[in-house]
Amino acid sequence: MAPGVVSNVAAIREYEGVEVIRSVDGIGAPHMKIETYALLMKDLPSTVHAGFKLFFEEDAVPGPLMTPPEVLALVPQPEYILYE
Repeated sequence: MAPGVVSNVAAIREYEGVEVIRSVDGIGAPHMKIETYALLMKDLPSTVHAGFKLFFEEDAVPGPLMTPPEVLALVPQPEYILYE
């Protein structure tokens, strides 16, 4: 996810039964994903949950694929993690 994909995150409203997740969803080497995550999680509203996506095959090419402990060490810790 590029920083400009979702604009005005602060304007996102709460809806009953809906949880909003801002997820880093991009293929790349760990250092690139970590840098993007830090950028996108800056000033994250309290109503938006942190998410992180990894691709088993595609992320292994620039690799290595991040391990669960590496993902859980991100700040803020992702509340939603998807492996595809």
